[in-house]
Amino acid sequence: MSSVIDLLGEVLVNKTGETIQTCSLWNNKSSDTLSQENCSNAILGLYFSANWCPPCRMFTPDLISFYTKFKSSQRGDMFEVVFVSSDEDEENFTSYLSEMPWLALPFSDKDRKGKLSKRFRVQGIPMLVLINGLTGTLITTTGRECVTDDPEGEEFPWYPKSFSQMIQGSLLRQKEMLHSDEALKGKIKGIYFSALWCPPCRLFTDELKKVYDKVTSEGKQFEVIYASSDRTEDSYTQYQQDMPWLALPYNDSRVAQLTRSFDVDGIPTLILLDENDVILNKQGRRAVSHDPTAQNYPWPTAAAEELSEDTAPLLNESPCLILFTDDKNIDSASSLLSTVAAEYKTQMKSNQALPELCFLFEGPTSKNVAESVRSFAHLDSRGSHLAILNVPDEHLYVDITQSDITEESIRKLVEDFKNDRLVFQKFSES
Repeated sequence: MSSVIDLLGEVLVNKTGETIQTCSLWNNKSSDTLSQENCSNAILGLYFSANWCPPCRMFTPDLISFYTKFKSSQRGDMFEVVFVSSDEDEENFTSYLSEMPWLALPFSDKDRKGKLSKRFRVQGIPMLVLINGLTGTLITTTGRECVTDDPEGEEFPWYPKSFSQMIQGSLLRQKEMLHSDEALKGKIKGIYFSALWCPPCRLFTDELKKVYDKVTSEGKQFEVIYASSDRTEDSYTQYQQDMPWLALPYNDSRVAQLTRSFDVDGIPTLILLDENDVILNKQGRRAVSHDPTAQNYPWPTAAAEELSEDTAPLLNESPCLILFTDDKNIDSASSLLSTVAAEYKTQMKSNQALPELCFLFEGPTSKNVAESVRSFAHLDSRGSHLAILNVPDEHLYVDITQSDITEESIRKLVEDFKNDRLVFQKFSES
């Protein structure tokens, strides 16, 4: 239990305000007893939520229903939930907790709440994070979506599956039925989330068809799998029958699994995977649209990207390190940033605890967007600067110590970010 106690502290509180020892979460079993059991049986849900949040108020009854039903099952003894509040005052916290059948992190423990939010990259609520209740190891950050998609808990606790596990089964090419193992073996893959009712989807489908035909006609091993969001089977059939690539059957449960796994929050979305099912690019739509002749196939994501209207939305998704440059150095910005960016992204693949960080640079086509971001960050409109913008958390760090930006100075800033040594400002204070 020591790992979970490190995360949550020694005590929790219940709906009556009574202090409860964290080590008593699992039916008062001692950690020695628990450690002799199958660790996968001990599942803890961290429920990030708040009374003021309408989506939270909508999801909480669903989670209570799931929790109550699951606790009464044979597998229920080893499942618990802890409420981690984002309420603005203790009165609302207490009122909200009174509706819940589980325990909560004490409202006064703001520092621990902040550390939990940072560790599990909480950028919006409600969010349900599932961890191993003995070790604190992350299982999934998409518990909310899992509860919604699997209310009976048939696949609980929703351990992450590999792409090959999720896609396993039958696929369609028009009316022909194929098995995923044979149809996808050794191929670059694009998972295409789309629907007939969506006008941007129909436009991009036409673009994707042309690129698909070109790439496959050249003998390259490329396959697309359509993951439908169509509202009726007739719409699905109408849309799918004109697609030259593979498709998951209508209303197939694998679509929800893939949507969760790749964190798809809108359509059209094209996720590109290599032959070994490693993600090449989560912005495949943008990559293909900008490369209609497929010169950059299979469109791997660049470690560092130019700040532009296309990449500016990344600012709203995660912290971004931005290299602003003067006219003299604008052409060398990409090479200056790319090595450090590639190093960090390699580290992220092997260490899930590392905070996400995108790398952007001011380039030849960045002028209007860069000026807007400079103004937002209160930077001089000229000259070189390194800045980290965390728009989801409304935090900003500007490195004003570097008169000459080098690869080593960028690497130092990244190390300081990774090890939580930077002092960020709120946007309102900048």
